[in-house]
Amino acid sequence: LASGALASLPLGFQAFFQSQVGVMLRLTSLNFCKIYMAMLVLRITIMWFPNINPYRQPFYSMIQLTDPYLNLFRGWMPPIFGIDLSVILAFVVIQAVIDTLTLSPF
Repeated sequence: LASGALASLPLGFQAFFQSQVGVMLRLTSLNFCKIYMAMLVLRITIMWFPNINPYRQPFYSMIQLTDPYLNLFRGWMPPIFGIDLSVILAFVVIQAVIDTLTLSPF
């Protein structure tokens, strides 16, 4: 949000976003998104190696955590030569959230 956007919020929201709790909530959300992005990269990388069984622990837990998010984007883009490119859209969205949380003035 631009500084003008923060000024357009009600005073209660402005006070919350500028408080220590608001800053901590933003930083916690930012760290969660970065960790989730790393899990997505690892999950996609593991699927490229046929000698790794992704349905054994700890990989299966990671698949269970990342599949609901990836399923939101499946079907939006058709597979090209058997490669699911909807993952790129998922990366773009989570990177946009990370950029927004990083650049926010509060």
